[in-house]
Amino acid sequence: MGKEIERKFLIAGTVPYDGKPVKFIQQGYIVTSKNKQVRVRIINNKSAFICIKFTDKLVRDEYEYEIPLKDGLELFDKCKLKLNKKRYSMTKPNHIDIDIYDDGLVVVEVEFESEEEANKFEPLRWMGAEVTGNKEYSNITIAKKLLTK
Repeated sequence: MGKEIERKFLIAGTVPYDGKPVKFIQQGYIVTSKNKQVRVRIINNKSAFICIKFTDKLVRDEYEYEIPLKDGLELFDKCKLKLNKKRYSMTKPNHIDIDIYDDGLVVVEVEFESEEEANKFEPLRWMGAEVTGNKEYSNITIAKKLLTK
């Protein structure tokens, strides 16, 4: 069983980007219910993944499997809830992903090996307000907002 332990922040300063390649991510939600989701994710139009996630805590159960790109694209096309984002990743001091959504929203996700490590983490100077657990900044809520535009 996979575990995802992350905290989310908004941006409050200049990000010291370390030059890693950008990922273009298309994400579609196949099934959503309270605290559970099944999604398909296409990365750089080259690889596809199915992810099953249980999302009600800081430490979440997450199962992710690579699938054929053709299948991923077909599943994505069938999804009503979708979003696109650009992802910049950094690996120091932790694994950090900076996601820029089509509507201009920027969210920083910091991943951790343990809940203890997550609780001890001090946000970096360029990280703004913490939005961990704030449903307004969840990918599903963002996809729903994009659907209504």
